[in-house]
Amino acid sequence: MIRIGCTTESWDLYNTFLLSSRFGVPDDDTAFEEAANELLPMDESRLWNNAIMELGGTVCTKTPTCDEDGCPWRTWCQAYETNDFTAPDVPTQPSFEGSRRQFRGRIVRALSDGDTLTLDELGPKVRVDYTPDGKYGREWLRDLLDDLEDDGLVTLTVTDAGPRVSLEN
Repeated sequence: MIRIGCTTESWDLYNTFLLSSRFGVPDDDTAFEEAANELLPMDESRLWNNAIMELGGTVCTKTPTCDEDGCPWRTWCQAYETNDFTAPDVPTQPSFEGSRRQFRGRIVRALSDGDTLTLDELGPKVRVDYTPDGKYGREWLRDLLDDLEDDGLVTLTVTDAGPRVSLEN
């Protein structure tokens, strides 16, 4: 989120895309902030954001029909002027399937009934190919658990029988 002269605005990827592709603002946070301060109605950021999202969803599509839709931005739109509607590089979110996020979620779900489990009890509930000494074994699981413990979500307790894990209370 970029803060732009107001206290409540959010600046999402679409607004960034709009400023870059449609108004020729360089891909630079300072330039975006300057342009947004000029364009954003003070204390009306929520309305601005909703209006821009609506415009993007109905007019500024992959193949826009600016004239047919009577787009109010045509006068200022660099993409309209140059007829270049190529989107700038927008980062994509990595796949959830097989990601650390997915396995962290599985750990939390497996512990959600309040049990305290050993790594070898928890492992098969998180990953079907869990093998204690394998590639996806104790070391792999412990790495995920250390992150979750750092985030305050789980508690790892070392016992004579080995580490035990539970959700943080």
